[in-house]
This record gives sequence, C-alpha cells and structure tokens, in this order.
Amino acid sequence: MIDHLQTIEDRPVWQPAPQAVRARFDRPLPRKSRDLANVLSDFRSHIKPYVTGNTHPLFMGWVHGAGTPVGMLAEMLASGLNANCGGRNHIGIDVERQMTRWFAEAFGFPRDASGVFVTGTSMANFMGLLIARNEALGQSVRADGLRAAAAQLTAYTSSQAHGCIAQALELSGIGSRNLRLVPVDAAGAMRHDRLAAAIADDRRQGYLPFLIVGTAGTVNTGAMDDLHAIADIAEEQKVWFHVDGAFGALVVRSSCSPNACARWLPASSAPSRLPSTCTSGRMFPMTPAFSWFATQRRIGARSPTGPPICKERLVGSVRARCGPATWGRTCHGDFAR
Repeated sequence: MIDHLQTIEDRPVWQPAPQAVRARFDRPLPRKSRDLANVLSDFRSHIKPYVTGNTHPLFMGWVHGAGTPVGMLAEMLASGLNANCGGRNHIGIDVERQMTRWFAEAFGFPRDASGVFVTGTSMANFMGLLIARNEALGQSVRADGLRAAAAQLTAYTSSQAHGCIAQALELSGIGSRNLRLVPVDAAGAMRHDRLAAAIADDRRQGYLPFLIVGTAGTVNTGAMDDLHAIADIAEEQKVWFHVDGAFGALVVRSSCSPNACARWLPASSAPSRLPSTCTSGRMFPMTPAFSWFATQRRIGARSPTGPPICKERLVGSVRARCGPATWGRTCHGDFAR
C-alpha cells in the first residue's frame, strides 16, 4: 500500500471494475480455506485498482478524505490489540477519555462535557436527536415511548442538510414528516428568518419544536449556516441546538478566512450557546473513518441509550487518533458517513 500511494499519480483517478472482476464477488460461500498469499493477491488484482479514487490528488468527488501511511499504521496497531472499550480496567478507556477532553477543548466545551466516538456523523447526529428528544420530553420517554408525549415533536434544519437528519427522525420514531426543511439564501446557508417563522407556525398549530440542526459545511457546496443567528433563535424558543459539523466544524481550529470562521461559534461562547455538536475525522484530517459526538450538558450524566456516557460502548473506529482504544464495527449504508 505504501508503494501504491507513492505511485498513485501514475494511474487514473478512477476506473470501473470489469464485469469479470465483479463476477468474482458473486460466488457461493467457500467451503475451504485459502492461503493468505492468495487472498492478498486477490486484493492487489481485483480490489485495489477499482476503489473510489479518493487517494488520488485529482479526486474531486464528494467529501472523502484520503488514506495515509500513518492511518494504516494506526489501523494495524488497533487491530492487533483489538481492545474492547465498552468497560473493564485497561488503558484504552483512558485514551478515549483523553481524546474526548481534547475535542471538547477544541470546541470550547467545558472539561466535564460528555463525548463519544461513533461509526460516523450520521450516528453522531442521531445521538444528538435522541438527547434533544430526552431533554424535551424528559428521561421517562426512554421507557414510556413517544405516545406519552403531550404534542407531536418537530425538528428544523436547512434544505441543504445531509440526509442523515431526516433518517434520524425516522429511526427515532418521530418521523421525517415532522422535519421542517428551511430554505437557504444565495450562499446556501439556512435563512434564520424562515426558521423563526416555521417554529412560530408550528407552535400555533400545537406542535412541540424540540430540535434545530445547524450545518457547519454542507456536503453540496460547503456552505456554513449562521450559527450565531440560529443560536439566538434556539435560546429564545428554548429549543435544543445541535450542529452537524461533519465537514466544516474543524474550521474552528484552522487559520481560515475571517468570513468562514465568523460563522462558527467562538470558544468563548460555545459552552453557553451550543448544547451539542459532532465532527468527522475522515474529511479534513484524512484519518480512518470515525466521528465524534459531544454534548456540554450533562443530562443526568447518562447516555441516550442507557449506561453513563463515560462507560458507553464506543461503536466506531477511533483508530486514527486513539490507536489501540478502539472497538471496530461494520456499518452499512448512510451510516458510513
């Protein structure tokens, strides 16, 4: 793989897999073992030449990061240890707690903010929705379910937001029909005037607004919502404010242009104005896929799915930053984001 990356510019950015190659992956379950050398030969001949293309310098598709030698080394170390960080007494827990504190500090959250590494930002946004739901309806909703709610919950996000936001509404049982897609301005950012109007209209009709999802970098154009203005509305309306920062949240740690950085909440105001956020390591940092979710509110010091967050099973790849502190899990479909 090192040689592959060193000579990547000598090959096409992308090429389709021939039908004969695809046919190799439509075979019945094998009944006999194979030598590792043969398996690696298949990888070199039938997989490596036909991947996404994201490791090539000319790759311009989507918001993929590239593979790196450091990432490969971290993956090898993590896989060799294969540590389960769902509990017990070992150093991997301390590594993940350290990473959580560093991310919290990077975004201006207090030291006691809760955080967890997950499979991707789709899952991180789903966690943000669950916590917002619990905050709106009380912790009893985890046992009683949504039918005990006095009113229908409604959520709000940009019409350019990632599809995982609507998916999170569906998975939570709230339903994507109760997600209001707010129009955007010429720059692709959510119109906060239309956001305020949508919330007011829902309140008049007896709905219960519970969540606003801002976007720090849309996947279509990289647009940044005006998080300051949205935070004002969230505070006024007493609605949970979560930021999907998969693509652009790390701009807060960069020497970017003032116009781009100004839309992110500065560290001095984040603890009071941003209840939760998430970011991804596989885009700008180009680490092996992982995402990080954090909330600066303790919410009874419990995770949305049960045990205390500090003991929550980490269901994703933290290999790029944490090395041995990982618990791998295969994730399919849109949850790979």
